Amino acid sequence: MRFTSPFLLLISVLIFFSGCKNKDIEPRNQILKEGLSYELDKAALVGYGKMNEGDSGYSLHLYLMSPDVSIAGRNEVPDSLVGKGHLLSFSMFSSSERELVPGTYQFDGFDTANPETFGNAYTVFNVNYTTKTGNENKLIAGKVIVNRNGDTYKIDFDAVDDTGKKLNGHYTGVVSYFKGN
Repeated sequence: MRFTSPFLLLISVLIFFSGCKNKDIEPRNQILKEGLSYELDKAALVGYGKMNEGDSGYSLHLYLMSPDVSIAGRNEVPDSLVGKGHLLSFSMFSSSERELVPGTYQFDGFDTANPETFGNAYTVFNVNYTTKTGNENKLIAGKVIVNRNGDTYKIDFDAVDDTGKKLNGHYTGVVSYFKGN
């Protein structure tokens, strides 16, 4: 009997602590594809307003970028991407002209411009914007979950590219806004 009580207590304590998880651990800013991790360190939105009369959503292009890729332009109007690394781009539609409203944005292959959808989307890995080389794939399915606390966005994505490969990832941070032409 003496052995049973301490043994049961030890088992109970182990079960209790193994069930506890730290929910405050933030996922890394990255794209995961085929077991490889691609770092993300910045994000930008380029706002284009409503694309057509009667559209219910505003067009916002979301760019998630690696450390050495950035948006360039003149007079704060973006006109190109520069650098080397990788990029994930989504043509998002939001009910707000200048920000992504929190929610789940579903892929819309018909580009209906409805809020909480995205149409044209792609990844580019190992890109060099000077030599115009890289491995680009169009996204053909997926979703993007957007949350926001003040100026900090939390963006989770899960998608399938045009080769049938799955990718997912996360970005937490500030998202710079630019007005497009």
